Amino acid sequence: MIGRAILIVHNNAKNAIMKNLNSGTFRGLLIAEDIIHIHATIVGAIVSLTPSPSAGNTIGNGSGAALFSNINILKATEGAILVPNGSQNAVAWRE
Repeated sequence: MIGRAILIVHNNAKNAIMKNLNSGTFRGLLIAEDIIHIHATIVGAIVSLTPSPSAGNTIGNGSGAALFSNINILKATEGAILVPNGSQNAVAWRE
């Protein structure tokens, strides 16, 4: 996983899983309902929406790192413009 962005992993059932982030560096904001096995480097912020993670209270148990960076969050979000009638700046949208 390489890049700088806002990544949201969500579905209507509220049980979408972000799993096995094994290599690379992601810079930005990662928001997911359930996050399992982070072994990559996340520079920015991670938000897990579930009160009961499927893997317990461990989202990573290896060489991964979650590093807070307000600069990377700002850079990821500065180009995001949400308009009421569409997803103008979305690179991909799947439901």
